[in-house]
Amino acid sequence: MAYREINPFAPPAGHHRRRSVMDMHPRGRTPEEVAAEESFRRREKEKLGGYERLHTILDLNRYLNERPNGGEACVSRFDCDPWKYEPLLLDDLIKARSQNAPQTRIDELRGLIRAGSWMTYPRTGQSGALQRLREVAQSEEDGWQAKIRQADPDTSRELKADMQEMLQELRQVTADLAAGKTGPELEAAVRAVEDLNARAWLSLKGYMAARGGDLAETKKQPAARPLVEEIERLRLVRDLLYFRRLYPKWAKLSLVSPETAVSP
Repeated sequence: MAYREINPFAPPAGHHRRRSVMDMHPRGRTPEEVAAEESFRRREKEKLGGYERLHTILDLNRYLNERPNGGEACVSRFDCDPWKYEPLLLDDLIKARSQNAPQTRIDELRGLIRAGSWMTYPRTGQSGALQRLREVAQSEEDGWQAKIRQADPDTSRELKADMQEMLQELRQVTADLAAGKTGPELEAAVRAVEDLNARAWLSLKGYMAARGGDLAETKKQPAARPLVEEIERLRLVRDLLYFRRLYPKWAKLSLVSPETAVSP
């Protein structure tokens, strides 16, 4: 069973966001401002009545400012570039996973990653994520097949087995998304996409190291486009998975009309 999505956070027609003094404040906060923000968060949490707190761009900005080499990823408190911060936080995330860090630490990093990226691409909902997954699967299969053709028979058999295992994982991710799963039952799907994302970033960083140049220039090079497009596809899928994994109560509000199923 799959679902059609709505956006439960969209403001009503005619709504205009009221500017806050925090919008106009320069970078850096006084102790009084920190206390005021924490008080505001407590009141908002009470209003939510048990709904999960969504990580925000301010949370991401704060984390990056405190992390070595992280400050340059944001041009302001409300504008962080995923292309600059994702490889940093992805390193932190993979390290946390490998060290069996508490789930709260892992989920905090996931929420921060999503907080700065989910608004950087057009909304496509579940149908768009499923389409991106199909594209990822095809791209991955093409890459594996190229390696298989160049390998000796013994290595070829091993590569085919690895390819089938990876494709099965992607089929399961597709099934989990289409079924509207949320919370911990999405953990395996989340980790599968994280692993693909980490591998794509590792390949892109290897390309940059071999040829020199910065990321902005590398993204323009035709030879690097397949890696760039893979990261972009995975970003959309990952963010939807993160939303449903980290905020299941909010996610269930966006999952309606199960009879209008979206076929994977």
